[in-house]
Amino acid sequence: AIKARGGDYVLAVKDNQPALMRDAKAAIRAAARQGKPSTITVDAGHGRKEKRRAVVAAVPQMAQDHDFAGLKAVARITSKRGTDKTVERYFLMSQAYSPKDVLRIVRTHWSIENSLHWPLDVVLDEDLARNRKDNAPANLAVLRRLALNVARAHPDNTTSLRGKLKRAGWNDTFLFELIQHMR
Repeated sequence: AIKARGGDYVLAVKDNQPALMRDAKAAIRAAARQGKPSTITVDAGHGRKEKRRAVVAAVPQMAQDHDFAGLKAVARITSKRGTDKTVERYFLMSQAYSPKDVLRIVRTHWSIENSLHWPLDVVLDEDLARNRKDNAPANLAVLRRLALNVARAHPDNTTSLRGKLKRAGWNDTFLFELIQHMR
């Protein structure tokens, strides 16, 4: 569906796809034996240092072998944070991105996770929602996102999103002030 609409993808391979994982690992091993270039980044933030290395391998036959539309390359990102164990993650790609681009794309995904999904769960307890019937889940999802956007638009950067939403529930004057800053 992504390729049909003109998009490209970088999708994580999980252990529940053993054949894909096996072939992705084999392609990366072959690329390593050929001396394919890799890119290393080192980030330090939140009191910890993380080192990431990306390797990309073209896989012209894998798309046909696994009936996976548009698959052109696989990537492996190896990351090491402080004294934690080294973690290897594998990705399927519709383009043979450079190792540098793969690192950027995967990091960008986490910015989406941290700026949208995390606040929905932590601030609004979305994972605890028990609404399952008819249109209720979709309707409440729209309202939650609207509430977050309204709270983010308010110029007070010293108060947390949760604090702003609580205060709006307690104080009608502040609620109207939030709504006035809606975009």
